Amino acid sequence: MVLKRFEKTYKENHQTLLKYIRSKVSNIEEAEDILQDVFFQAVKNGNALQPINNAAGWLFSIAKNRIIDWYRKKKHKTISLQENINEDITVEDLIADSGIDIGEEYIRSMVFDAIYKSIDQLPEKQRAVFLKRELKGMSFKEISQETGIPVNTLLAQKRYANLFLQKRLGKIREIIEEIQS
Repeated sequence: MVLKRFEKTYKENHQTLLKYIRSKVSNIEEAEDILQDVFFQAVKNGNALQPINNAAGWLFSIAKNRIIDWYRKKKHKTISLQENINEDITVEDLIADSGIDIGEEYIRSMVFDAIYKSIDQLPEKQRAVFLKRELKGMSFKEISQETGIPVNTLLAQKRYANLFLQKRLGKIREIIEEIQS
């Protein structure tokens, strides 16, 4: 009885739930994983003592919680620019760390436009190191040989550039969240 009811609920809600999750998570594989977690949770808790009157609403509540969990988990995997001064952080890393979903073309263009403007606002030394690393793909050793600036100084300049851009991306994320709500 419970299994047949679950199967019917699955068939009725599978596509709608996936669309809902995809509206919150741009990566299709991640969205499908979350959907699988939703139905796993439903099966696991489906034998609860009290019958579920609104199965679709219950599934959407589970989906919402799984999405929140996914973002929390993703947030813990962010890059700590303070701790990883010797690691090379890219623009993509900064965007991923900001939590901005650049899946939509409009948002993507807005984010990259803001990044370019922010790069222009960097102090000259920070901007030079950032661009040589990001656009030219030069190593810190190569930049040091070219400029005569010690590698540790270059690392610090890149770190400060990353921190500046990270703050800007945080502001951009807030603006995007206001637009989307």
